[in-house]
Order: sequence, then structure tokens, then C-alpha cells
Amino acid sequence: GHGGRFPGRGWSATPGCPGLVATTARRSYAKDFYDTLGVNRGASKGDIKKAYLQKAKELHPDTNTDDPDAASKFQDVQKAYEVLKDDEKKRVYDQVGADAYESYESGGGSAGAGGFGGGPG
Repeated sequence: GHGGRFPGRGWSATPGCPGLVATTARRSYAKDFYDTLGVNRGASKGDIKKAYLQKAKELHPDTNTDDPDAASKFQDVQKAYEVLKDDEKKRVYDQVGADAYESYESGGGSAGAGGFGGGPG
């Protein structure tokens, strides 16, 4: 099974950057979750799931061993799906938009960082 966990590689930040700074720098502009998954805002849950599965397969670090960004792209896709598949989170996201949602989450919103355990469905 693939539970959304990666092997250890792909986690190191870009050379010359201390670990955590890279993630915050990278997140200073919030990606639109719908863009990340390649769906439009009116997409159904089924469409969102289909798009997620396709992207996850496409961007999985194991299939992109030559792409140093694969792991972070894969994470973005997972995060987008985590939010858009959940009615409550999606509602908040639609209401406040990408930037505000990022700060809402990092500001200790209801969504904990442990939400990436199981795969889809």
C-alpha cells in the first residue's frame, strides 16, 4: 500500500538553505489548491479525487527520481487534496482564499499537520 509517506530522500532543503527556511520561503506565495490539482472551482468530489490520483501518480518521488522538486510538488498535491476533499476545510478555503488559508493553517487552525496519514478514500 502507499500511505502517502515518502522514503527519506527528497526532504533535504536546497543546498545552502537551512532546513526550515526553505519551506517558509517557498510558501510565501500560496498556491491555489484548485490549480495545484488542475481542477476548476466547481469540480465535484469525484473530479477532485480523480485529479489528485492522477497528479499523485505523475509527481510521486519514486517515479521522478531525477526531479529534486518532486517531493515538494507531491506534498503540495497532497495538501491540496486534504483540503478540497473535506467539506469544512474546502468551505473555509473558498471563503478566505489561498493566502489567508495558509496563514490560518499555520496559525493553528483546526487542520493539524498530521493530516497526511492515509491515502485517498
